[in-house]
Amino acid sequence: MLVTRGQNTVSKSQAMSDRTAAVNRLEEVVSTSDEFDQVVTQALPMLLDRATNYTKRFLRETGQWNDDIEHEKFALRWGSEYLERFLVCGRTEVPCRPLFLFDSLVAKQHSKPEPFCYHPDLLRPLGRFVDGLVARAVVSRDALIALYHHSYGWGPGEVIAVT
Repeated sequence: MLVTRGQNTVSKSQAMSDRTAAVNRLEEVVSTSDEFDQVVTQALPMLLDRATNYTKRFLRETGQWNDDIEHEKFALRWGSEYLERFLVCGRTEVPCRPLFLFDSLVAKQHSKPEPFCYHPDLLRPLGRFVDGLVARAVVSRDALIALYHHSYGWGPGEVIAVT
């Protein structure tokens, strides 16, 4: 049992050192798209956690946060959306420091003027989700189908026939 406890301590310290190394690598300048992909791939869980925490903090500061599973899932979904945007646009910003680029992307999204000032229902997490889905539907057929399914109950065939 003592050996197991020691191995557990070693694996925790190894994980912490790996995380520290990933953060340090993200703070360094990457000069090629392949290097960007390699560095970001190693740090995906940490970047998702970072985006989720930024989102939680933003929701708390704006008074839209409740400590429940719905808001946790929403923050995770929003964080993954930021991470997806970062993966798409980050390769075009090389050379860059990936961590600073990621932080600036999230900060830019959170500092946009409040687009929902006319309807209070859109200030809630579901309203923000629907707004994100609408924004995504502009470029994604799957998001467009999901939007029409959510709003009108249409199936993929009906949406494709109309578009």
